[in-house]
Amino acid sequence: MLTPIRCCRINSVDIKISPLVIILLAALMISNPDLSAAIMVLLGSLLVHEISHSSAAQALGLRVKDIVITPLGGMASIEGLSRHPINEAKVAAAGPLANLTIAGLCAFIDHDIANLVMIINLGIGLGNLIPIFPLDGGRILRGIFSAATNPVDATNCVGKISNYLCLVLILFGFKYGFLLYALAVSIYCFFSHKKELLSQVFATGMPPSLGFDEMLKKTFRFFVRGNTSKPEQPTDHDESLENFGGSLEEYFEDKQ
Repeated sequence: MLTPIRCCRINSVDIKISPLVIILLAALMISNPDLSAAIMVLLGSLLVHEISHSSAAQALGLRVKDIVITPLGGMASIEGLSRHPINEAKVAAAGPLANLTIAGLCAFIDHDIANLVMIINLGIGLGNLIPIFPLDGGRILRGIFSAATNPVDATNCVGKISNYLCLVLILFGFKYGFLLYALAVSIYCFFSHKKELLSQVFATGMPPSLGFDEMLKKTFRFFVRGNTSKPEQPTDHDESLENFGGSLEEYFEDKQ
């Protein structure tokens, strides 16, 4: 039930959907037929969002494995994206830009369906620009930070921002009655970030070393002051890290 099913192929990319999505949406449409139009528009808008990501990646010469629609949203699987910082920012921005463009066009059309399309695409576009990992806003910020430093420190700093914003979300959820939803989203974002950070550490063999203030200074110098010096790059993959039995801190102490 959880294994995504291939439903079509667009622009040489397989489009897959989780059976759980079909079951949940069918249940919603049966219980409340008035939601049918909104559900179809939502699915279409998510698909446009992910196709925009994949098209941008392909235009930059990256390989897109597939697009999967799950109950948590859509996800385009793009190989090697985190190794190209500026490209990651460009690809991440393509999805929200497509939704906001659709919303802007629909604003000039006086029709109920157009208004529905505008609202849903506006929500998807602006919502994904929030700098929380793994949302597009978080990936855009990581791409910018990585260009000036390295993927490990960039991922770590974006995670800190995500944690603070998730805390704000939980406080709003407590105040306005959507605490369970806020907690679920925050937990998902927390573990998504930790998984990504660990994958970067294992891939590069280096721990996070930059504080948030230093990250901002390096990024400012790199982009604003025209610093053309080569950003700090992580070392090659060290397989001994995967076989080490202790903590990450103990491993890097031993390496020193």
